[in-house]
Amino acid sequence: MRDVVRAYASAYSGLDVDAVKAVFPGINDAALRRAFRSLRSQRVELRGVAVAVSGNAASVSGTWVSSAVGQVGKSTPRRDERPVIFTLEKRDGAWVIVTRR
Repeated sequence: MRDVVRAYASAYSGLDVDAVKAVFPGINDAALRRAFRSLRSQRVELRGVAVAVSGNAASVSGTWVSSAVGQVGKSTPRRDERPVIFTLEKRDGAWVIVTRR
């Protein structure tokens, strides 16, 4: 599960919609493409990760830390830090993200 949210954060850092969709199949990829197009670069990491598992369901919580530079305006990164909770399900033997809040 940690690997799944790590892959998600890495995909966000790489502005890679297809890689995000691979671990979060239900994401609105059109909206995500628009959001990623508005960025020149982005770096994301997940800190203080805690995992709780119950059968084929799990939650992963932590602090989502991002630093992004937009396509327009200053090249100084905007930093954001906020709590995040992912809900995951095991589907066909693999964990995937079903919600992020």
